[in-house]
Amino acid sequence: MNNVKIPFAKDRATDQFVAVDEVEKGQGCNCICPSCDEPLIARQGSVNTWHFSHYLTTTKDNDSATKPCDYSFEHSVRLMILQLFEELRSFTVPELKIDHRVVAKERMLNLDDVELRCDFEGQLVDIKSLVQGVPLIIYIVHKGRRLPMNLLRPEIQRCGVIQLNIESLYREFERRNKPFREIVINYLKHETAGKKWVYHVKQHLPELVERNVTQRPSIFYQFNCLECNSSWSGYQNDDMCKTCKSPLYVYRKAKQ
Repeated sequence: MNNVKIPFAKDRATDQFVAVDEVEKGQGCNCICPSCDEPLIARQGSVNTWHFSHYLTTTKDNDSATKPCDYSFEHSVRLMILQLFEELRSFTVPELKIDHRVVAKERMLNLDDVELRCDFEGQLVDIKSLVQGVPLIIYIVHKGRRLPMNLLRPEIQRCGVIQLNIESLYREFERRNKPFREIVINYLKHETAGKKWVYHVKQHLPELVERNVTQRPSIFYQFNCLECNSSWSGYQNDDMCKTCKSPLYVYRKAKQ
């Protein structure tokens, strides 16, 4: 069960999201809730994980005059991720296996033309970017926010869709062994937990999948790049296209 509370809030002065460990303690944090615009308190105790909470005023009857909204850990992390992607241009993607065989390796991608909260084939997505000219979509999921079904099989076949489940970050925030903003940046740039390919061009090109082939280091392969149509021969790990400088759209077949 998730016991992590709100790590990020909106700074009144800058209108930017800040971490609870980047502001003054208590009401001096000068932060508000992005959902209800009510003031927040930065709770920086010695026992519980630091977090923001709504500042509740009370009436003479001891009733809450300000009701807390549904702003949550997941909501705050998602908004911080979107803010970070205004400048972040590196993102590590997980490997993809088809029939127990790795067809796309875990790697860091360089993102171009990043757009936030934008349309993709009639669907509002969190992040849309280009990798070597090919669209890469990132959609953030968590409890209560599911992946739209139409992203499982987009009309544009030459694209990639990554599902980013931020519930995988609970434990990192509970540990509190590094600044909260750094936790998110490190996760996006270097980690793969909670990241999943829900659509990849290689999933829907059956001829790319080798079946019933025993892989041995001595097997010689024929490589082809779907992006630039380059061809070359080599061993198992020689899958980097020298023209595109990327292995993203490279497939291989064992030579007879």
